[in-house]
Amino acid sequence: MASASCWPASSPRRPHSPAGRRSTATPSGRHGTTTSAPRLPRSKRPHRCCSRTRPPKQAFILLDLGEVDAAVEQLVDARYHAERHAPALLRSWLAAAHGEGLAAAGRRDEALQAFDTAGALLPVDPEDPALPFLFLGGAHLDRWRGHALSRLGERDAIERLSDALPRLPADFVRARTGMLVDLAHAYAAAGDRDAALDHARQAKRLAAQIKSDRQLRRLAALVLPVARRQTP
Repeated sequence: MASASCWPASSPRRPHSPAGRRSTATPSGRHGTTTSAPRLPRSKRPHRCCSRTRPPKQAFILLDLGEVDAAVEQLVDARYHAERHAPALLRSWLAAAHGEGLAAAGRRDEALQAFDTAGALLPVDPEDPALPFLFLGGAHLDRWRGHALSRLGERDAIERLSDALPRLPADFVRARTGMLVDLAHAYAAAGDRDAALDHARQAKRLAAQIKSDRQLRRLAALVLPVARRQTP
């Protein structure tokens, strides 16, 4: 587990440019991104500095593998490069991604600070034609913060995720599956076995439909509170 850093979450350091390929336009289970993007005319392509700070896919792979320290390091580096020249939308996304990494490391205060920074950086119009693979408007930043709160075992995760779930566009099925898994874990942490089971069942059905091994693994790791015995 990473130790707390003396550097605030809003002041990343250690310059190093992470590599990454452009995503595509289909909604993804990853927070605030799509899985592919259309090719833009040269006049609308992102600035060179944005190309160096595209969503760092490798950091999320590392998180899934449990290599939390290495993932956080990559996200810090990405934020460092984006700090001066990247569009506000990308800096907001990177701050939220950093918050997720910090939450995985158990660094609660820094994680929440990073999400506060993401919210402050988010433009009023959270769409950028040069960054068509990023989604942070509407429910997206809220569901991302809810995911981090769930990882931290915070009770506020239930309210945050429950509020964001009905606002999620219907075509974000992978994201909806992930949110249901997050809610199952959040209710389990709060001691509500029935609600945890209900959300886990919904998530399992969707995960089976979309063949998401990742979400099925997360469900398999769910630890339910002990059922209360009914007194005669």
